[in-house]
Amino acid sequence: DVITYKVTYSVPVPENGLTELKVIDTMDKGLTFTNEAGNITVKDDQAGETATEKTLTYDTDYVATLDSTTNKVTIDFAKYLDSLQKNSTEEFTITYKVRLNENAVLGQTGNQNKVELVYKNHGETDSKTKTPDPDKVVKVFTYGIDLLKKGEGTNTVLKGVEFTLTDNTGKAVNVKKNDSNTFYTPGGSSNTVTTDDQGKIFIRGLKPGTYKLTETKTNAGYVLLKDPVVIVIKEDNAIGGAEATVGSKPVTMQNDQKNSGSKTAEVPLTVVNSKGFDLPATGGRGIALFTIAGIAIVAAAGSLLFMRKR
Repeated sequence: DVITYKVTYSVPVPENGLTELKVIDTMDKGLTFTNEAGNITVKDDQAGETATEKTLTYDTDYVATLDSTTNKVTIDFAKYLDSLQKNSTEEFTITYKVRLNENAVLGQTGNQNKVELVYKNHGETDSKTKTPDPDKVVKVFTYGIDLLKKGEGTNTVLKGVEFTLTDNTGKAVNVKKNDSNTFYTPGGSSNTVTTDDQGKIFIRGLKPGTYKLTETKTNAGYVLLKDPVVIVIKEDNAIGGAEATVGSKPVTMQNDQKNSGSKTAEVPLTVVNSKGFDLPATGGRGIALFTIAGIAIVAAAGSLLFMRKR
């Protein structure tokens, strides 16, 4: 749901100091960064004989900006350049949080941010740029459930069937609804999901784990499922590959419908409701006739018994 990133870097400070120092993080559109003081922590180890650590102040020692069009975060240390010790190597640690949003790509493609350090020595015209090693590129992976609801023995899809979504401990997994059949987590204040006109439900943004879909409402003439549908999503490696089971049986995960090139993204399943029996209504004319007939029979039997005793 919420991902904490930590950027650590060192920058050489020459005798005449620096004239530019920035950290730029370009995030995929599936990640949301909140630009506020409580969401960023910047520490400088203040290289030198004292080697003490200093926590920098938001909007005083550095300025953070967010370009919402490109989803690029820039942390500019222009205000802090005079505090850097000359002829040293300054080391910084930046910690901040982002949240997955409804644009997150499911499956192996993942959601990543690209960080670079930009600095310029005093007296030079060109900036220098440093990027992480390829093996340090971080991706966040998320998954989904693609559910189809049908009636027993037919191709009839069932509209308006409701389920509640919980984790393996029974805790509600709240979702928010963005269109007729798509639900995103985290978000929202309810863990109820409902099938649309095509009998479909898409749940997006799930981390690996065990989930339970418990049916709470179905169509007239059908019986509610006795047991929850148990879905287990297991991430099997660091590149976002995943495997899943439904009711302990393995299933083949499908591509992300919104990003068809991203594999092992969604757990497909079809849930079937059995037909039930329509019970007659009570309190109508039919039962009244049975009641009158019963009273008449009892009265007749009483009269016959009385006459026989006489």
